[in-house]
Formats: sequence, structure tokens, C-alpha cells
Amino acid sequence: MTAKEDNLTALSEGYDEFRMLLGGVPSEAYDETWLGDWGARQLLAHMSGWFTEMAGSFERLGRGERPGREGIDLNDIDGVNASFVETLPPASEALREFDTAFAAFRAAAAALDDGMFGMDETKGRPRIATRLLETAGAGHFEEHVAELRDWLRSRS
Repeated sequence: MTAKEDNLTALSEGYDEFRMLLGGVPSEAYDETWLGDWGARQLLAHMSGWFTEMAGSFERLGRGERPGREGIDLNDIDGVNASFVETLPPASEALREFDTAFAAFRAAAAALDDGMFGMDETKGRPRIATRLLETAGAGHFEEHVAELRDWLRSRS
């Protein structure tokens, strides 16, 4: 399996696990506060925002451009996260928007050249597509699945 295939498989597995956990939660529970001052609706908007932002980054990379949008400081994590949850979709649409953003994110990553994935031995770090996928994708799911599981346990 290529590095690209490995990365996309890890991404899909993370999505499947996260999505399965949320699958049985009624949308009216999405506004329960359990993650700081966020609920599932804010978490979904946050993740959807990152998927949308990174899908654009992948598209720019595919055109040979820098991944970041002009005027956006992705290192300001708190500011970027706040912007993603400023306008929330209705709870009944949050999961659909999440699914749509994820599909676009995965498709944009899959469209990239295989050479953008894996390790860059000369720099001693993962190549750009792998870094972005690990941060906004598989690693992001990993980060939030444990929190989601805790919330779901507290609801039962």
C-alpha cells in the first residue's frame, strides 16, 4: 500500500468511527454542553470548518500553490476555531454539513499526487499532504473520539 493509500485509509477509519458514534444521537441532543462550552453541534461545525479549509489547501497544493489562504493565520487555532462556530447550522443539519465537508476534504486529498504523501527523508518529517491529513483528519478524529465517547457514556 502506498503512503497516500495508508493516509486515506486512516482518514476513512477515523471518520467511520466518529460517524458511527454520532449516528444514534438525536439532533436535539447536539446542544448539550459537554466539551468546554461546546456541544456536538459546535464540534461538528469546528470539524466541518477545518475540513473545508483543508480541502481548499489540498486544491491549492494540487495547482502548485501554497496551501494557506491569503490573510488566514492557521496557527491562530483558537481564532480559527471560533470563526468556524460563529454561525452554526441548525442541529438537524449539522451532521449532513459535516458529512458533506468531510467528503470534499477526502476527495481533495485523494486528487493529490502520490508524491505529496509519506515521509520526506531529506527534511526528516512527513510531506505536506500527510501532515495536513494527520492534523485535520485522522489525528483530529483521534482527538475528538475519546471526548465523544465520554459524552455518550455520560448520557446513558
